[in-house]
Amino acid sequence: ICKNKCFQECTQVCKEIVSYRLPCGHKIHLVCSAKKDKLVCNSRCRQLLTCGHRCAGTCGKPCVPCQEKCEWRCKHHKCDRPCGEPCQRPRCDHPCQKIRYCRKCRKDQPCIGMCGEPCPDKCRVCDR
Repeated sequence: ICKNKCFQECTQVCKEIVSYRLPCGHKIHLVCSAKKDKLVCNSRCRQLLTCGHRCAGTCGKPCVPCQEKCEWRCKHHKCDRPCGEPCQRPRCDHPCQKIRYCRKCRKDQPCIGMCGEPCPDKCRVCDR
């Protein structure tokens, strides 16, 4: 006996529209007699890429490299390639000009890192 909406013996010609939950969790609507083993999800993919952006592909297919604009930039250089490609920008050799709060000495201190890179959690005064 069919476990779908029509509750009839499954046949090749049943045209009743039923809901079916795919392994990815998305739900699709299809005719009762559709072959369940050949279904693919055409919903937008929900996965987060390693860069933090969402996959732009469709669910059930491998994620494609991120095409968002690369966010790496400083006042001296920027990257013009998509996020999913290696940056073509040179490493900036200027010291970082940001001020960061040190939890040890409880004061604002200049960053000890390089421009455009993440600020290290170190203090020029406390972490000698």
